Amino acid sequence: MNRFHLGVIGVLAGLASVCAYSEVASATQAFGSHTVVVPSVRAVFEPNAEPTSNWPAFQKQLEELAARPAAEDQAVIDEVRAMARAAPPPFLMEMGKRLARTNLSEGAYWYRLGWVQSLYTDARCKDRSASGGVTIAFMIVARDQAAVQAVDAPQLRLPALERVLQEGGQAEGSRASAWWLCSHGMQAMRAGMSGATELSLSDWFSPEDDARRMSAEGQLADGLKQLMARDRAALETPQP
Repeated sequence: MNRFHLGVIGVLAGLASVCAYSEVASATQAFGSHTVVVPSVRAVFEPNAEPTSNWPAFQKQLEELAARPAAEDQAVIDEVRAMARAAPPPFLMEMGKRLARTNLSEGAYWYRLGWVQSLYTDARCKDRSASGGVTIAFMIVARDQAAVQAVDAPQLRLPALERVLQEGGQAEGSRASAWWLCSHGMQAMRAGMSGATELSLSDWFSPEDDARRMSAEGQLADGLKQLMARDRAALETPQP
């Protein structure tokens, strides 16, 4: 992942009915030189959300998706498209990266849509320690640096961001539960280690009227505007 991409992640992420259940398989988490096995926990999903895996299962799924060779690009694109709005945002990034090999502008849009939705998902997690999962997911997608750099230029990033924001995709476009990311937090891990078998929605999810979530989303929106302004300035500056 290039330095600019990581810098933007740091800035933005820092700014930053029917009940369904997610079965969380026991997960091995590394803390420094120590390894801790986190027992099984499940969570109540937010209303109208599509189920997502817990963090360890999600990370494995994303790593397997990103590891598939370029010869399987169309299969990956088709699989993620079939998920529609239930696709976790980093899956859209992976699809966009592959789509860009044959349609650069369309690939840049889907990559940027997943990127923005991932950052907005972070704002929904009550446990702020979950934020690290965004960076991990972005780094998994960016292991193919050439493919990411192909969509990460101002002349592609700016129109992609404009389209994402015009279509309201930053928050409303994704139906995937935020649990894929929020379950990365220390609170979910501690709950499992303490013997809890289920987290209520209020344990891990910040509602829309939560002051901290509204503040984070407002700062994120401002950060995106700043990024777009910087891209416009770069495109308007005559090249030597």
